[in-house]
Amino acid sequence: EKNNWALDIRGSFTDEEEPRFLKDREGIISRQRLLSARFGYRFSLENYSWLKASIRSRAFEFGNDYLYNLTESNTGEDVLGEIEFAVEHDTRTYKAWPDNAYLIRLIIGSGIGLNHSGTRYLKPELYTSAFYTPWSRFHIAGCVRGATYLGDIPPYERMLLGRENKIRTAMLNVFEGRWRIQSTAELRTDILPVEYYTFETWDLIDPYTRNLRFGMSTTFFTDYGVVGGVDDLTPYSSSDSTSGWDVAYGIGLILHIPYRDMIRIEAMRSARFPSDGMLFRVRIGTFL
Repeated sequence: EKNNWALDIRGSFTDEEEPRFLKDREGIISRQRLLSARFGYRFSLENYSWLKASIRSRAFEFGNDYLYNLTESNTGEDVLGEIEFAVEHDTRTYKAWPDNAYLIRLIIGSGIGLNHSGTRYLKPELYTSAFYTPWSRFHIAGCVRGATYLGDIPPYERMLLGRENKIRTAMLNVFEGRWRIQSTAELRTDILPVEYYTFETWDLIDPYTRNLRFGMSTTFFTDYGVVGGVDDLTPYSSSDSTSGWDVAYGIGLILHIPYRDMIRIEAMRSARFPSDGMLFRVRIGTFL
């Protein structure tokens, strides 16, 4: 009998010096602690669901002192309890970039302040992506995702839109909001179609040198993003505005390599803010 249950327990301790989302961030440290447990159940090869519970704390420090004005709790540290339920239908057999497949994922999250009363929210999220290969060496893909907060959230939980936040753009602006919608359309053409190679080596590493993927592709993409739902700028946010949007476009070279799937060398530009110039980056993954 197959075991369709899964359990994933994680803990993390993250200290970020001069966090990018803070406007006056010199000398400030953001400290976040997280403990989570996720219970998953696979109904079939294509259908999966999970329930996740977590406890998360957030504090900001300058030197050895708490910055009380950046948290909801009067102790200088917010402690949040969160629950997340998700279902997904995934027909992708090769997860990174299949020939013809799609993914639909729905997540309903909820959070509450455990040591303060200023946080109580719902967070529904929807993510869809589709992949299509109409001809050999010619691949089309796209995705649409959206999320919103319903209720009371700490200011540091607002959704951001910018070059560091969910959209491939060269724009220097950063927008913030309570809801966010994004979409991506991408065309990939093979220069060297993906091939699998096996190399005979020593017995110790022989299992790792079998069926290794290599190839090369070019990509043309466009990204769109919009955030909204707030009209007051948080006092410490690095955002240039509250609600806002951008459209970006770019080209790239994709190297298909073993174990990491895709290395993407990309050049991108903002269509709304072309004067912000070009942005060049090396990334790993499909971003779809």
